[in-house]
Amino acid sequence: MVVDAATDSAGHVEKGLTVNDVLTCILRLRSIEEPVESAKAKFHSTATGGSVAGTAFKLFDRGGKGYVTHTDLWQMLARADRQVPLESTSALVKQMRAHMLHATSAVSQIQLPSSMALSLEHLCWFLLPTSTRRVLSEAAALSLWQSAEHVLQAPDAVPQQVKAELYEFSEVAAEAAAEAQRVKLELVSSVPSAERRSLVTRTVLNFAAPGSVADAGLVLGQDFRGLVRQQGCWSDEDGDLMWEFVAGEVACPETDLDNLVTALLPVV
Repeated sequence: MVVDAATDSAGHVEKGLTVNDVLTCILRLRSIEEPVESAKAKFHSTATGGSVAGTAFKLFDRGGKGYVTHTDLWQMLARADRQVPLESTSALVKQMRAHMLHATSAVSQIQLPSSMALSLEHLCWFLLPTSTRRVLSEAAALSLWQSAEHVLQAPDAVPQQVKAELYEFSEVAAEAAAEAQRVKLELVSSVPSAERRSLVTRTVLNFAAPGSVADAGLVLGQDFRGLVRQQGCWSDEDGDLMWEFVAGEVACPETDLDNLVTALLPVV
């Protein structure tokens, strides 16, 4: 199935995306995300007894500035003998900020020095499992941040095993963020930046069956899976993996159309 071509004001035919282009991108992004969630879970299992985000922030923000930059992450990993390019830590910081920006209005009140800096709240949000982030209320998020701030104020040293798992998670997450950015850019590389959201949105609208709740800004899981089956080249298991990526969990009945579009666009 191909999105119908449209014409601009000058009568030129606009480039389109096929549904399979988008589904392939979704499955690739889901595959990239899997080792990140695994490393995240391992870090959580070692950093028990306190806030994992507070523990991580304490290690990232060595100078006590109150924020963490992409160079802080890069330098921390270099000190731990992790050879991660600065480009990858930059991609990770952009991803962390984008995750929180599109998920909650409870953004940090700290004045950050640049778009390449993170607050404790950004790190709290990113370190949550994907399925938890989707259903967490802003009140629960505030409680989470307060817990993290308490850990920051504690004088306790961070155990070596916790450090090792944080370094491993940070390396995996940075490499995954850079790879995800490349996959997203590949999807929309043929069109100017200003037209990318419109192009992806028109394609994603095919995911909703005619007469469904698409007009309300939602995509239903049953419509999405039905479209996957129609393509004839994906298994039901592939469909579940794709839906898990776009909705947060396999059992979720619906997802926000705008959030789905945002998840497919390169982070700027």
